[in-house]
Amino acid sequence: MKTKDLRLTEICYYDTFRNDIMVPTKKAYTFLQKVDSQYRNVFTPEIEYPIYEIVPYSNITKNYWEFGTKYQLLRGKCEDGICYVIHPFSMEDVLRVEEITKEELEEMIVKSNQFFIDRIDILQREKNSFFNKQLWDDKKKRKEFQQYLDSCSRGVQYYK
Repeated sequence: MKTKDLRLTEICYYDTFRNDIMVPTKKAYTFLQKVDSQYRNVFTPEIEYPIYEIVPYSNITKNYWEFGTKYQLLRGKCEDGICYVIHPFSMEDVLRVEEITKEELEEMIVKSNQFFIDRIDILQREKNSFFNKQLWDDKKKRKEFQQYLDSCSRGVQYYK
């Protein structure tokens, strides 16, 4: 796959009431690849979440005070729930190669210090005793991340 079409993506929660993307304390990442002007998850293409892109300028108040990061919806509906936030740089700039195989990308994820949500499936496929601690740590991180997502969803809200 071409690295210019590959983007590092953070998994976040979008809150319509606040009209904001909640930045998790426990960060989780994945990779999206641009295919025919649409982004798809490299490892689980069947899962589709709304996709937001970080815009190069910030939010501005009426008094022209800049604050926070501004996001633009690229695909999907603007609704409460999990979303992907694409980082603005391509992996070509980071890796300095034009192409990468899926296996090389998996190897990079396994060696990363960051938590990649797809790494659990990769490690379970390998069944190598060397990765057991990392697999256990990732399962713990995924549970903590899921608890964070569950805490973000408010359920039904009643107003007087």
